[in-house]
Amino acid sequence: MLMRGLLACKRKGKAPGESSKRAWVNIPIPTIPVSYMGAPEIAPKIEVPPAFELGLAAEAVDPPMPLSPPVETHTLEPPLERKKEVGKKRTRRALRKSQWKVHLNGPNRSLNRLRLELEKAHEDHQVEVEHLIKKCDEIDCSLKGKTVEVEVLRKALCKEKEALEELRTALGTEEKWRRRAEVETAELKEQISR
Repeated sequence: MLMRGLLACKRKGKAPGESSKRAWVNIPIPTIPVSYMGAPEIAPKIEVPPAFELGLAAEAVDPPMPLSPPVETHTLEPPLERKKEVGKKRTRRALRKSQWKVHLNGPNRSLNRLRLELEKAHEDHQVEVEHLIKKCDEIDCSLKGKTVEVEVLRKALCKEKEALEELRTALGTEEKWRRRAEVETAELKEQISR
């Protein structure tokens, strides 16, 4: 936690208690108290030529120079340089964020390895699905062929059944004729034996 605060101070260039929006510069503004200037004197009304009056008025309005040594004033940077610095800070901040995200997500190698494994599993699954679809198509074709064959065999079976029925009826009539013939032969044998 202490390290974060220190890094924040270094990064933003401010003390922990100061505002981050503005930088305050402690430059004293030279002011002269009224007591040094003395009391304003009112001159008696004397007629003076206009050029002389303006000179006195100009001298009276200008404040005297301060007694303290001159203070160096810092010149502000041109706006282009400030924009460049702000841009650099933003890019540094973005780099830090992205590095931190990579650090949080783990090494990039393991993500690549996992991604490759996932892609390989997906490709294997796709190949297996294509193989199963091909097998299903083959089974459908063979099933259609088998259904046609079954229909042909069913028709042949129906014809065989019809032929069998005809043969049974023919056999039944043959049996009737044979029984009649046996009965008639038995009657004729009886008549002869009598």
